[in-house]
Amino acid sequence: MKVSKDPKGIKREYDDSVSFNTKIELYDNVKKNHNFYIGKQWEGVYAPDLDKPVMNFIKRVIGYQIAMLVSDDIGVSITPFNEDDQDQQMLSKVIAKEIDRALEKSKFKAKTRKILKEAAITGDGCFYFRFDPSAETGQKVKGIIQVDQIDAVNIMFGNPYSTDVQIQPYILISQRRSIESVKLEAEGNGLNAEQIDSIKPDNDSTQVNDDDTDKLCTVIIKLYKENKTVEEADEYTGLPIKKEVKTVKFMKTVGDIILKEEVDTGMTLYPIAFMNWEEQKNCYHGQSPITGLIPNQIFVNKLFAMCMVFVINNGFPKLLYDSGKVAEITNAVNDAIAIERMDLAGDLLRYTQTPDFSNQILQLIDTCINYTRDFMGASDAALGNVKPDNTSAIIATQQATAIPLENQRLNFFDFVEDSVRIMVDMMAAYYGIRQAKIESEDDMQGGIIDLDFSMLREMNYDLNVDIGASSYWSELVQAQTMDNLLTKGVIQDAVTYLENIPDHMVKNKQKLIDSIKKKQLEQEQQAQAMALAQAGIDPVAMQQSPADNAGLI
Repeated sequence: MKVSKDPKGIKREYDDSVSFNTKIELYDNVKKNHNFYIGKQWEGVYAPDLDKPVMNFIKRVIGYQIAMLVSDDIGVSITPFNEDDQDQQMLSKVIAKEIDRALEKSKFKAKTRKILKEAAITGDGCFYFRFDPSAETGQKVKGIIQVDQIDAVNIMFGNPYSTDVQIQPYILISQRRSIESVKLEAEGNGLNAEQIDSIKPDNDSTQVNDDDTDKLCTVIIKLYKENKTVEEADEYTGLPIKKEVKTVKFMKTVGDIILKEEVDTGMTLYPIAFMNWEEQKNCYHGQSPITGLIPNQIFVNKLFAMCMVFVINNGFPKLLYDSGKVAEITNAVNDAIAIERMDLAGDLLRYTQTPDFSNQILQLIDTCINYTRDFMGASDAALGNVKPDNTSAIIATQQATAIPLENQRLNFFDFVEDSVRIMVDMMAAYYGIRQAKIESEDDMQGGIIDLDFSMLREMNYDLNVDIGASSYWSELVQAQTMDNLLTKGVIQDAVTYLENIPDHMVKNKQKLIDSIKKKQLEQEQQAQAMALAQAGIDPVAMQQSPADNAGLI
């Protein structure tokens, strides 16, 4: 497939994507879902005399689902193909530490909470990874990996019928930016004055809450892959050989001009991590749970509004009086009703009999809310709306109600794994030679080395991303279970016990494990020495060369 690289061609691709998104009602659903989540649930309803209550159970349900999925416990481990190679083992640990450092600097773990919220509201979650070459690193070499959240309406796939990011012919990212910032970037990229003056505001109706259309313009980033010939050393002969690989390139356009010319990133993966909350057939956009809850939310709000109208109009008795005998009278709560030439059975005034309010209406509201929450997996036990008399029963109920979220949990795990692989690919392309710290149980072997991260291209390794449980109850049950196993003697090794305890429950957990391992090693060495001494063998002689020990065998 030929990749279009002229601004007009890219604009046509952008318009085609907008047409596809419009056809599936993406823009309307995203705006409506955001409004219902934050409580703007009466927007567009003209009823000036009607109170507009909001019984926002949608936010409660979505908040629970996000809390059940999010996790800050993300660990990365790299295992070399040749596990017996000590140098490869040490290098793998260094790379894993650098990945953890990159996750911390980019605030990746904190941003995963926001991306889950965005996926729950709009149906899609998307991270865009970019390299900031000017960021300080604490050493001579600059540049760190940054992570940006991309809204569902701003990410467009070349093949909108597939959710697989890496097989896309191209990917478009639209950005709404101020005219001043775009012109400043254009000047820095070497565009002439005529091109800079041609950058004008545009009216892009696809954005949510975009009211400054006279100050903003749409910048399109296009990512695509093209074949590239590279030279590599042959694995057996060491001679240079030519190899065809696909690398990611990108360019920027605004209007009818190229804002940034084509750049070869050297990466082999698109710097895009993408997830759906609920996948849709033949569509790269996912489905939000809010979309299906909106009719229920509207019904509850309407019914509650009618109840409020009834209470206001009929909650207090109205005063009737004979206007032929009483000139004027007031009623503190309701307006009094004057009745002319009407027999009040001799009374000057009388209160009306108010009708009874049907409790079935409130029961219907409660039933609708409870059924909706239960079907979404947010029962009273899951939300903590029960008295905790039986902890085991609460835990079992929570685990059962979390089962409907298992697909979303797996999607999130895949999303995090894709993100880590992209960061490793970006390190190999951009990091170059940097200082890295080697840590070991024996501090004598630790230190700082200069590491060429481009070697990740040739390194044969297995990448494993471990994502811990997010539920407080799950961590508590894990700790209690390990305590019981240790108490009953099923687990007799302190290291095994500590390795299975959540990290944040034990301060300096790794140092404690290392200390126990060191003590265990010393005890084993002492036991071996005692065994040899009892057998009449000199331990010093056992440490000599095989030739010297020949007479001992």
